[in-house]
Amino acid sequence: MQWDQKPTLTTQEVDDLLLMADSGGTYTGADLNAAAAQGWRMKAGKVAGNYTQSLGDGVKFNREQVLTNCREMADDYASGKASVLGKMRRRSGIGVVGLVSTMVDPAEVG
Repeated sequence: MQWDQKPTLTTQEVDDLLLMADSGGTYTGADLNAAAAQGWRMKAGKVAGNYTQSLGDGVKFNREQVLTNCREMADDYASGKASVLGKMRRRSGIGVVGLVSTMVDPAEVG
């Protein structure tokens, strides 16, 4: 990975993460958040071997900062602090139940 680019996942890696989140055609918020956390762990792995580099004009890409950000994002999704469903809201101290969606065959839609 070049330091002038953010760590990204390939299309295949994203497909694998979505397959990981698929529970028999159903995607729950918890499963999608687990997949997002794993995606951030994969990004962390991509930058782990890089070194701090100066790009000129006093600009530096610091490996530790990028690695820390990826790890923090993974932890946030794994713990529920962040969600693919948006900001978590609380009502009377109880978390809102996560959205559950299913795959629909376009041929079945009338």
